[in-house]
Amino acid sequence: MDHVILTLRRMLVTPRFLESSPTRVFAIAARFDLDEEAKIASRQTLTLNLLDTPLSDDLKHISAYSYHQLLSLHRQRSKAAADLLVLPEDVKCMQCNASSYGAFAPPRWWTEWEKKARVELGMRPTTEVIFQMGFIAKVATTCGCQRCPGSVLDSYRFLEELKKRIDELPSTI
Repeated sequence: MDHVILTLRRMLVTPRFLESSPTRVFAIAARFDLDEEAKIASRQTLTLNLLDTPLSDDLKHISAYSYHQLLSLHRQRSKAAADLLVLPEDVKCMQCNASSYGAFAPPRWWTEWEKKARVELGMRPTTEVIFQMGFIAKVATTCGCQRCPGSVLDSYRFLEELKKRIDELPSTI
């Protein structure tokens, strides 16, 4: 029986189940005290807005404590990631920081990106969306400054480091 149980535990956290239903995988793992599998599933749930996920019957069988752990992971990681959104003084835009917008103000792309990133991190505390080229490009091209897209490109090292710091935050229950 040990071999069968081990096989089932491995199957539970395969991409087939984990990517399509991480909340269900978490609930099953929590129900049967499969701590390692629950950690793996909790990490995968970071890509979801937990409050918008479909209700699963598997949640009926876990404790409020287990579900609260998952919600706490999301909330704490979201807050910690948002706290890292600090622009260094050397990130500038040739137009924004040379115009009446203000030499001491952050570039417009950053202001827009930070606002949208905070909202996204509040729902899904992962870097998966906020560092996608489409997300960044949309902010840079709609912020009202013609030179901000170039400023974003000049800031790629800073953005890579910021992504790395967020990715290093605790990601499991």
